Amino acid sequence: MTPLGIRIFDLLSADTDLTALVGDRIYPTTGKQGDAYPQIIWQEISSAAETTHDGDSETDGGLDQTLIQFDCRAATSKAAMAVRLLVRTALLAPGALTGAKVNRA
Repeated sequence: MTPLGIRIFDLLSADTDLTALVGDRIYPTTGKQGDAYPQIIWQEISSAAETTHDGDSETDGGLDQTLIQFDCRAATSKAAMAVRLLVRTALLAPGALTGAKVNRA
């Protein structure tokens, strides 16, 4: 199974509406100092592997709970909100992150 971070990067990088706005400025953990806006930065805030009688997170890939934070940076608040909407749309698209449950909150 492909790690979640790579899946997120691939998903966001393949979204044509999003890349039309941010180009290739999609980064895990930290952005590039001095890089232009807008940009997207995400990082894993917490992760908990769950093992239950229903399955093992090591073998089925379905029980880990990971909290990801997305920072959508832009020159204005309105532009940052536009980036945020596109990130959210990409993540919530049907089949976008197959095998992962995305919290819609």
